[in-house]
Amino acid sequence: MLNPLDRAVLDFFNQFAQRSRAFDAFVVLIENDNLLKGGFVMALYWWAWFRQGQRKERREYLLFAVLAAVFAIFVARALAGLLPFRQRPVFDASLNFRLPYTFNSYGLINWSSFPSDHAAVFFCLAAGLCFVSRRIGLIAMTQTLFVIALPRVYLGIHFPTDIIGGALLGIAIASTVQLSWLRESLTRYPKIWLEKYPAWFYGAMFAYTFEIAELYTSVRVLGRATFAAMHHFVRL
Repeated sequence: MLNPLDRAVLDFFNQFAQRSRAFDAFVVLIENDNLLKGGFVMALYWWAWFRQGQRKERREYLLFAVLAAVFAIFVARALAGLLPFRQRPVFDASLNFRLPYTFNSYGLINWSSFPSDHAAVFFCLAAGLCFVSRRIGLIAMTQTLFVIALPRVYLGIHFPTDIIGGALLGIAIASTVQLSWLRESLTRYPKIWLEKYPAWFYGAMFAYTFEIAELYTSVRVLGRATFAAMHHFVRL
């Protein structure tokens, strides 16, 4: 049974669907554009990394944040698999959800909706930025809420509580940066790598943060293709 919060928020947003083709198309554009979503957050991350006068311990916080982000998505996916399955709003016939113009739901992976892995990853990164710069962290939090989270509710990809659950998970994981023993242990070898082999470090970090910005879309495509190929050869 749908809880009152999810029902109220979904009904509020869905009343605007199919009222304006231009507005619906704009929301779909935002949802599909990884540069506007993850690209913006990672740009803030690299700005914080290179800004003049940045202290070494702040870079330790930033390293922890990007490493924690990948942990956040694994935890979110694990919870989605362990908790009772929750259908996405767009696929739940009982909601009578009105699909916004130009949005094609067929490409969605029919994973359990709770919690949102997008929210877990990007709220984790935004919270991590807050420990380095409150101003930049607030910008990242605001962008994550309005550009990443709310469009997914409007389009029926997630319930509001999916977003809240993912956000709380991501912020909680990012907050463990305050445990100095954990932060120092997790970032020790990346810092050594940076000091000894900076070119290799920055090359790897570019690829890594690029995949975060895409929410690992390229890795997922490659993984599905590899799995399909393996399945095909096993059947031969």
